[in-house]
Amino acid sequence: MNCLEFRRQLMIDPLHPGDEATAHEAACNACARHAREVRAEEVRLRALINGIKPPEGMAERVQLAIRNENRASR
Repeated sequence: MNCLEFRRQLMIDPLHPGDEATAHEAACNACARHAREVRAEEVRLRALINGIKPPEGMAERVQLAIRNENRASR
């Protein structure tokens, strides 16, 4: 795996890049540094997302919209 392939794989799932990517990261200081930065950002983003609460009744409104869309497409 080269550095470009590593970075592409890292973007798919920064916290679980796979065995080949993990081996490359262990051997390449530049990619290891990049991976630390990407993972730190991933953790920050996940914390932000987990802190968001959907508005009351949103699930019901989405389900209703889907039903109405399905009826209209018939």
